[in-house]
Amino acid sequence: MTVLPQAERSKHRSEARTVLQQAAQQSGSHRVASLYALALINAEGGHYDLAVAQQLQPALSVVEAGLSSLPSSERCDSHASLFSSSSSRRLPHCYDVMLHRVKAQLLLAVSSANEALAVLGSARQRLSAARRALGSRQDAAAAVALLREQEAQVWRDLALVYASQQQPSDAQLCVQKMQQLEPHSAASYHAVGSVAAACKDTVGAKQAYKAALALDAMHAPALLSLGALLRRQGDEHDLSVAVGLLTDALRYEPHSHVGWLNLGMARKAQGHSEEGEKHLFTAVTLAAAAPVLSYSDLPLGI
Repeated sequence: MTVLPQAERSKHRSEARTVLQQAAQQSGSHRVASLYALALINAEGGHYDLAVAQQLQPALSVVEAGLSSLPSSERCDSHASLFSSSSSRRLPHCYDVMLHRVKAQLLLAVSSANEALAVLGSARQRLSAARRALGSRQDAAAAVALLREQEAQVWRDLALVYASQQQPSDAQLCVQKMQQLEPHSAASYHAVGSVAAACKDTVGAKQAYKAALALDAMHAPALLSLGALLRRQGDEHDLSVAVGLLTDALRYEPHSHVGWLNLGMARKAQGHSEEGEKHLFTAVTLAAAAPVLSYSDLPLGI
């Protein structure tokens, strides 16, 4: 596992920013991709306000201008076309909705929960409109499935925001909507557990994480979350189970600084101070290099 020195990362980030800023001045579909990439770089550096104001918002404006230029009868189809690689009038990938999700995460990071909810609500409406436009067309089954997955992710995001604001009833309603769209998946059950944990429902969180692992024993997020939960409970048996879960999770997600942090704290609690310190050092090193946003959940391709 190689982690670049901070000075080298800063140099590469500066060079990338210069190239992307030049590309963002150009017209055409690649401007959205360039603005989006700039937003990720600034977010990684902790510059949330800059990422929202100077990159994400202009990128959204470009996408929305593209939609508004279409006849009204074609706008719903254009939403669906974001998810279809064969569409002749396709906008850049699925930025239309994904940019809303990224913007919401950035707003939440700077304690603008109400604005984040509004942005996610807009994304949900777009996805719902696209799904209705496709209806039950047999030739659009793959596009509809992707739209359902994206909409479930937005409901998950909404649930987590409500849970973070101590609004459990709203969070649970969003969870129900998510499960209607994606009822039997490890990701769905993991989201249920995350909302339960945020609402201080330890029993419900544990049950949901176990349900996720019953569907996919290698689901790293569920392994990490259940391991962290058991580590916090702190008794000898739970610590032993937590170490096993976290060790398994780190085989699949070796760059998870949260996983190394919890494993280090668990091993220290078991009396293995030297090993625990090594894991904590790994966690700190990885955290310094980790992006603010999860790349696994974002469309990085052009």
